Amino acid sequence: MGEQALEISNAQVLGHAAFLQANPMNKLDRYQPYPWQVDFHNAGSEYPERMLMAANRVGKTVSAAAETTYHLTGEYPAWWEGKRFDGGVLVWAGSVTNEASRDIVQKTMFGGMGQELGTGLVPKDKIIGKPQTRQAGISGVMDMVKIEHASGGISTVVFKSYDSGWRKWQGTAPDVVW
Repeated sequence: MGEQALEISNAQVLGHAAFLQANPMNKLDRYQPYPWQVDFHNAGSEYPERMLMAANRVGKTVSAAAETTYHLTGEYPAWWEGKRFDGGVLVWAGSVTNEASRDIVQKTMFGGMGQELGTGLVPKDKIIGKPQTRQAGISGVMDMVKIEHASGGISTVVFKSYDSGWRKWQGTAPDVVW
């Protein structure tokens, strides 16, 4: 796995990221994981807990957001050998702060609020209704979003922040925690 990752140049990584940024719609369809990302995704079939540790700006967030989106929608690519869910799932997506949730995780998955909703990895036509937002004194922070699952069920992603304390992380059994 390490040798494959070394074959990828910084220019390739930055070029791929720039392409996705410049073409905001249908990002999930254009997600072409590198070999080390495929290994990470496919390891989910065997390992219920995994960690992806790599350098900055090489695709960790996009990898996690893509996998989370596959689980939320139930639409997996042909190459997928990782864990699959046959029905709607409950996902918790955690970030250090509400601002980090909005600016990194939420933006990668959904693009933004208003007209930008649906310009992330989750296809706009899969988003059910309007995202619920938090009243945390920080504008544009999503709390919960409902997603149409291929089974006909409904998936839910709930955004949480570590700075909210451990009590906000108990009481429920999510299917996926990112």
